[in-house]
Amino acid sequence: MTLEQPQWKELFSEVVTSGLCTGCAACLVACPHDVLDYETANGAYKPWHLDIDDGREDCTHGVKGCTMCTRACPRFRNWESEIDTHRFARDRT
Repeated sequence: MTLEQPQWKELFSEVVTSGLCTGCAACLVACPHDVLDYETANGAYKPWHLDIDDGREDCTHGVKGCTMCTRACPRFRNWESEIDTHRFARDRT
């Protein structure tokens, strides 16, 4: 069974552009490749991907399997039950 590995592309569309992002910087701090930065226009702190590799909405590191930004984001999906099921074959009680 192949596990889904959502990356920056999904985080950007589901959290940043949808308005769920609070600007907490968890994704920036967690990024091991230093390819995320803040946009501070009009006092709204929103993360964005630097254009150094694949544009604002995509990340070549994510395409290769990096999921650190999505794992760090408190607004991106619910990982706990998925992790429990994968690791322990059951939900935590």
